[in-house]
Amino acid sequence: DGSTDNSLHIAKEYEYDDRVKVYSIPNQGVSFARNYGSNIAFSEYICFLDGDDEWHHENLEEIVRLILNNKDSVLFSTRSYVEGSLKKFDMMNKAELTGDFFEDYSKVNYLINSSSACVRKEDFKAIKGFPVGFGRGEDIYVWFRLALLGKTAHSLRTLVTVHSDGKSRCANDKLKEIPYHIYYFTL
Repeated sequence: DGSTDNSLHIAKEYEYDDRVKVYSIPNQGVSFARNYGSNIAFSEYICFLDGDDEWHHENLEEIVRLILNNKDSVLFSTRSYVEGSLKKFDMMNKAELTGDFFEDYSKVNYLINSSSACVRKEDFKAIKGFPVGFGRGEDIYVWFRLALLGKTAHSLRTLVTVHSDGKSRCANDKLKEIPYHIYYFTL
């Protein structure tokens, strides 16, 4: 998405591997970039990872376990640790899931975010992906829409680190914007 850091150069260093394809587009926003990547992906499932976040080495293995054990689900996630969060890391894993996405989402800290989510591509396409042109709540909108389509599966294993000091997070201009999920679901 038009990153100005060295990430494109680093990614291109892995193109020797036939499994790696690198695409670059001019900056058009995170939703556009995620939708673009999803459209060109050839796999049945799509996992997202924001540039300033990181997966624990077991994250994809846990996502695969969730998919294999919950074949009728449309949305999967592992839990995240938000760097700099006031929540104590060891307290985050004491919650229990109920199986009701909306109840779990309201009670479990860091149940899902863009870097911890995996979606079935056909279901993601059915909701037309992330809404383009919005900077807040666009990801929550997607999780809610998918949860309304079908079952979800979540692991309480904390396998994603969200770096809250990223330049794109909580910019003052973004805070003035009504989050998209609130806008959409209250129309």
